[in-house]
Amino acid sequence: MFAFTNGYGGKADGYDATKVTSPIQPRVGVFAEAGLARLDLILAKAAQYGIRLILPLSNWWDEMGGCQWYVDQVLGKSTPPKAKELFFTEPKVREAFADYMYAVLTRVNSLTGVAYREDPAVLAWELQVRRGRGGARARAARLRPHPFPPPPPPQNEPQMTEGYEKKLGAAPGRAMALWVREMAAFIKALDPKHLVATGEEGWRCDGGEGGAAAVGGREFAWINDGSKGACFETHVRLPEVDIATVHVYASNWGFPANGGRRREGGERGGGSARRRPPAHDPSPTPHL
Repeated sequence: MFAFTNGYGGKADGYDATKVTSPIQPRVGVFAEAGLARLDLILAKAAQYGIRLILPLSNWWDEMGGCQWYVDQVLGKSTPPKAKELFFTEPKVREAFADYMYAVLTRVNSLTGVAYREDPAVLAWELQVRRGRGGARARAARLRPHPFPPPPPPQNEPQMTEGYEKKLGAAPGRAMALWVREMAAFIKALDPKHLVATGEEGWRCDGGEGGAAAVGGREFAWINDGSKGACFETHVRLPEVDIATVHVYASNWGFPANGGRRREGGERGGGSARRRPPAHDPSPTPHL
């Protein structure tokens, strides 16, 4: 269940995404009571019926206002767009996201009087679905510049996720791992009572097990060659991460029959080896 809506989506924001009539964050750093009240209602109903929720806090995709929305809001829109990967590496963008997490986790539900970070209806905070601006609250978490090569000028930045780090001369998966650890630690500092998950699809950077043999002998090197910029094995080793999540979209990826099941099994083994409970996390339902 999405715990975010950023901007208004659709043509109003200039994105090919679902239109949102009452967002939680219409502009970066501005939090709308009407949008938050809807989240209050969902948490209240979940508590009433004994349901525990996994709540994603951001989105790689444009739906409901994702990485590109944050980058454009903080750094300004441009043509061509600035790379959405700056969501993970640019300090000002990371501070804006940390401010959002602070606002959500410390909110007191208007219907139940329970702070979100104290609410038993919350099972886990999920950093991302698949993967005042920069205020004192975010800086209190001691966000630091990542040791990551600076991007080239905006007009020259690559627009595709695949190979982004390699084009900058950086090790695949490093920037994402730094971001995961930083943001998971930020959540834990505010809310030590709930679990933290990454919300990833299980991409890897080792080129090893879980490759072609795991999907029926067909060649799917892109799954494990680091081109997606995320490394499942690295993330499940992080002490700040409690649940090893894998979003499996076997038909979308063109996997043969049972390929997705085999891949999920391989990632479950990786998570169990690190003592992280594995979760096959289907696409969450946006809040209404």
